[in-house]
Amino acid sequence: MNIVNLTRCSILIIPLLITTTSALAGTFVSNNGHNKVIETLVADSELIFRGTSTEITEGLSVEGIPYTFVTYDIEEVISGQYFESTITLKFVGGTFANGNILSASNSPQIKLGEQSILLVQQSTDTGCDFVQCELGRFLLEQGNVIAANGQAVIVDEHGSVDYMSANGLKNRDNRQANTTSNIGNFITKLRNIDKQVLSQRGDSFKRNTVKNVDKNITFKAYIGLTQASKAPVELVAPSEALVKKNISHGSRHDKWEEAQVKRNKGNPVLTVSSPYTQQ
Repeated sequence: MNIVNLTRCSILIIPLLITTTSALAGTFVSNNGHNKVIETLVADSELIFRGTSTEITEGLSVEGIPYTFVTYDIEEVISGQYFESTITLKFVGGTFANGNILSASNSPQIKLGEQSILLVQQSTDTGCDFVQCELGRFLLEQGNVIAANGQAVIVDEHGSVDYMSANGLKNRDNRQANTTSNIGNFITKLRNIDKQVLSQRGDSFKRNTVKNVDKNITFKAYIGLTQASKAPVELVAPSEALVKKNISHGSRHDKWEEAQVKRNKGNPVLTVSSPYTQQ
């Protein structure tokens, strides 16, 4: 089984994933930074809800790209309009038809039965229905709100945001100081930010409506992924003589790889493993 990671096989997606990861690392520095990242996530969201994952399945796009579908029981709508009791969302990643696995470095690792607060956007296809993918998902564990970096989000009575490490949560003094759930404060913070965002945008602003994803309807993959897989061929088109030279003087793996790219109509993203040891 071969694992294809989007950060390696797609040059157009690399900047997106690196930017997201760098932004996450840079925001956990000061209290003002914590507030700013939460404000940005809320401003970009079209629906915020609290729910429990009840089903996780996979499906293939018309191009054969695997996606993961997660269904949630909605316990509370925090922001936006949504009137059904369940919702299914999707993001890039899963198993190809041949058994190989596609993974993205910023995709969330969701478990069945987990409780979380989800910030959702669908108006712009980014390959993930969560705002900035993993950043738009906050786990709820034992009264704590856990961010994508594994730290607990602490919101005090004044609405200030801070982060506490896993070791900090285990500390006795910290546990005593947070004997009550911080989830309520976090939800209040999200609602207050949302009110500020709507006020700034004015009465003419209309928020996009999030839709429940139907897993049985065919769909196209994120265009950035399909375009990125073609980009190297479009940007650099080696001559036929050069290709023949590389094949004649390369290793058995190189010859196999060149043949696979040609068979794949120039697409350098290979979903099959080489039968030869790479030299």
